[in-house]
Amino acid sequence: MKKDYQDLIEKYLEGDLEGIELKNFEKKLENIPELKREITLQKEIREALLEKDVDEFRTKLQTFKKVGGIEKQKSNPSTLTISLLYKVAASVLLILSSALVVFLIFFNKPSNHELFNEYFIPYDNLVVSRGSSSENPQLNKAMSLYDIGKYRKAIEAFKNTKQENSVVASFYMGVSYLSIGDTENSINKFSEVIESDNEILAEVAMWYKALAMIKKEDVEAAKKILKQLTTSENSRFYRDRAESLLNELN
Repeated sequence: MKKDYQDLIEKYLEGDLEGIELKNFEKKLENIPELKREITLQKEIREALLEKDVDEFRTKLQTFKKVGGIEKQKSNPSTLTISLLYKVAASVLLILSSALVVFLIFFNKPSNHELFNEYFIPYDNLVVSRGSSSENPQLNKAMSLYDIGKYRKAIEAFKNTKQENSVVASFYMGVSYLSIGDTENSINKFSEVIESDNEILAEVAMWYKALAMIKKEDVEAAKKILKQLTTSENSRFYRDRAESLLNELN
């Protein structure tokens, strides 16, 4: 997810960013005012250069005289000098703006709160479709409450689900607790899932437990979990995101 900002800025201005890459970059623009100002600045520079090129082209056309056709171009030292100075100034401005981006990347490190908000999204309901019946109506009720963001009520409903659904209930309870800011209970629930024999949910629970640790300001514990996600052979879904978040924490 995290790449060289200057490359991303160039792609964004050229219209080459698409899909999730564009969405992530636009989210960065919302969270980093300096980066948004940098985009505005570079747009203005590009527009100014474009306007200057058009003016120069018109000037060159005006220096031609028609005598049965287009004759030799008249030289205009003053115009050439101004053009050269403008382009030099624009180049210097671009270099300075690039330096600002580098400064933002390496010295304007996001806070743990900002990183949590950037990466945390409640996990999708992959258990019960809306409006469907279920052999466990309490699980169905809990997931319905979870879907509409009523996490406190969902937690109470999850507590009454059948034993065979306990791992699933623990996982979604963990996400629900984390959504309302209860990091201690969320960590406990994610730990239960990690210790279960459900390898897929265990990996997802590790990711959310790392986010809970970041929200709790326990960065070292979060790093330890993220490193496990990046090195474990069982990591199939969160390896890239774990590497990205780990880089931002370092």
